[in-house]
Amino acid sequence: MQYAHDVIDLLAALPTREFRMAEIVNHVAHGRPTSKQQRNRYRQGVRRVIIALIDAKAVEFKPARRGGTTLYRWKSAT
Repeated sequence: MQYAHDVIDLLAALPTREFRMAEIVNHVAHGRPTSKQQRNRYRQGVRRVIIALIDAKAVEFKPARRGGTTLYRWKSAT
């Protein structure tokens, strides 16, 4: 869980905002990754963190519809 701290910081800072995977990856990478290989490495790590947070019921997601993207957001305490 190498990127857990960065993912949690981003999602928890703005609990009402929904994020695309690309936005989360860019935040963790501190900008845009330089190569496809590096981008996929970040994406795999972020995906593992997101799945663990979904299992822990800390993150909600909206599945992609009609060619859209999946959106993730921090689950509110209420």
